[in-house]
Amino acid sequence: MTNIIKTSSNLFQSDITLKNLENQSPKTLIKYIKENSDIDINDDKIFVENYHRDWSNIEGFADIVARPKNTYECCLLMFLFSNAHIP
Repeated sequence: MTNIIKTSSNLFQSDITLKNLENQSPKTLIKYIKENSDIDINDDKIFVENYHRDWSNIEGFADIVARPKNTYECCLLMFLFSNAHIP
């Protein structure tokens, strides 16, 4: 028996054609996201420092905090940052 995970895309074709945003800097992507969507995204150092620990108090690190409201916004963020090679 083979394990197969069925997937589907929640992005629109217009989102997928955003190839001109490949290999962009985080600042460029944040600016684009803020200008073209309602996604809550922030790279302010003081704001982001609040997210350097998770709910169990394990220390982590972040440069950017994005808080998508739905699956579509999450998919769009994952797509944009993945294409820009930003983890």
